[in-house]
Amino acid sequence: SLALARGRTSRLDASARHLLDVLTLVSALPEALAQTLSGSHPLQSLLDDGFLVRAGDQVLLADGALRKALSNTLSGGRQQLAAASLAEPWSHALHAADRAGLAVIAGDEMRVRELVPDAAEALVQAGASARAAELLQALIACSSGEARERACLRLAALRHALGEDARAAELAGEVAAHGACSSERQAEARLLEARALTALGRWDDAVTALASVPE
Repeated sequence: SLALARGRTSRLDASARHLLDVLTLVSALPEALAQTLSGSHPLQSLLDDGFLVRAGDQVLLADGALRKALSNTLSGGRQQLAAASLAEPWSHALHAADRAGLAVIAGDEMRVRELVPDAAEALVQAGASARAAELLQALIACSSGEARERACLRLAALRHALGEDARAAELAGEVAAHGACSSERQAEARLLEARALTALGRWDDAVTALASVPE
């Protein structure tokens, strides 16, 4: 339970707790890195006590109740911990999606723009489209111009693939209606909008979108 998880973590020393806090923000850590972050606290004891589990050469939090308990006690410290972790040289050992996720949590807009596009594609290739969509939403919020258009279209395509066609049509329509949008991108957006509208059974609106495709 959540209360039990809180009680267990309250007895940990600072180095062990720091490791667990970092693991609330990322999916996993390489075991060698986790050992370094645990400092004087033996990593094996955290595994033996059920705080962590191994997955190949990675370690991760043992369960959702533990993650929730740790996240609740971090509260306002999440942003600071994410920023500090991203600034560490060891952050380059993290999965691309985890580095991008840290940038989002930290509110580091420059890093979000740098890291999210490739991380989102890697997540899609791994079958984690919903997580990719979350990152792209954060990218849109801190982008403008052509970069924002690209992110919106990619997110619209993912929303369509996930069956979220109302949102997909809205995003694609937003790109197509943008005055500075190139004719090629406008055509791509209108076609995607039409597919999403068709999936929603909005046939007349889909025809209207297709009629707006630049020649």
